[in-house]
Amino acid sequence: MKKLNLWFFTFIINPLLNILPLFLIYIFYENQTGLGYLHHHLFLFLTWAFSTTILTYYYSSTIWNYYHLPYSKKIHALFHIGMFIACCIPYKETYGIYNDLHVWLSILCIAGYIIEWVKFAFHPLYMIDLSFKKWLLGIFAIFGLATFPFLSFGSVISFGELLYSFLQPIYFYCWISSIEASKSPKCR
Repeated sequence: MKKLNLWFFTFIINPLLNILPLFLIYIFYENQTGLGYLHHHLFLFLTWAFSTTILTYYYSSTIWNYYHLPYSKKIHALFHIGMFIACCIPYKETYGIYNDLHVWLSILCIAGYIIEWVKFAFHPLYMIDLSFKKWLLGIFAIFGLATFPFLSFGSVISFGELLYSFLQPIYFYCWISSIEASKSPKCR
């Protein structure tokens, strides 16, 4: 039942939350925060943020636990809580310090999460297990793909945020399915 719920949440609910902004804002100019606070779709924005943080937290923790990789569960949880809290902080031109808090908390938490993944490229498992190496390089490709619009347009845009939120949970689901398939006894 848990597997079915994860599948439904990963392949139905989360993609729907990522498709709706396509009809509400210009995704190559505005970002998800603008969707929530400037266009008054706060519920959609916060649901999207919650969905993304929960899925990435659950899947990354599951993968790291399977491989027995060293990570701080508290810091990992704090990064994800911080990502969601950053989304809850309003961003408007007149808010001054709140804008800075919103931006810097987002940067700190997302960068910390990415660094958590990057450190595993220096773990001995990366050199030994070719399957782990292949999957880890894939997650780096998703990080790069989601960062490319930021570097191209000079600011965070919804397109990059949606790429990250859409691709990462699906990729993690496939990774975990691959792990589970390799653990099951094979028929001969």
